[in-house]
Amino acid sequence: MKIDPKIIIVIEKYSELIKLVELAKTLDVKPIIGLRVKMMVKGRGKWEHSSGERAKFGLSIAEILNAVAYLEAVGLIGHNRKLNRSENEGGAAHYVQCTTFGKTYLFRNVMLGINIAAACTLLAFANVSTVSELFYVAAWASLSIINIMTALIGRALFYNLVIPTTMPGAFFWKNKGFEQHARDIGLADNPACGVAPLAH
Repeated sequence: MKIDPKIIIVIEKYSELIKLVELAKTLDVKPIIGLRVKMMVKGRGKWEHSSGERAKFGLSIAEILNAVAYLEAVGLIGHNRKLNRSENEGGAAHYVQCTTFGKTYLFRNVMLGINIAAACTLLAFANVSTVSELFYVAAWASLSIINIMTALIGRALFYNLVIPTTMPGAFFWKNKGFEQHARDIGLADNPACGVAPLAH
């Protein structure tokens, strides 16, 4: 019996995640990533002063949220590049997304960038004692609202672009003869047919 182990790379510091993503791009692999969480409970004994929030290894809740947002951004950029080169149903929906809904799509991506940048800033000042806890609560609440708005816009784009092209496009998926015929007669101008324009 052959053993097929799944290797999980566990991130213990946020900086390791950035290096892992860069390495994965270089090697063209999709690693399975785990995140080590800092326990908020303090231990007793010899390591009491390096436990809880002061632990050397592990990510805080804020760092985990930031890591998830960062991974989503990296995934979206890669997915965007792949769709720009494709000429299938997904490419057709992506073309409409970037043209007809271009401003909405750009606004969603800008909000995602603001969320990541603001989270990084808050993490950088997390140990500054001069900032009140009330400020941090308000800042994280604002980031949560921006994140929810970003998710809602993304979901709205999904229902406007993917659902209409999925049903008709499913009948002609990877049928090059139909795709060329649709372009010749102008049917490809209708995004619901699921055929991407030749250049986008």
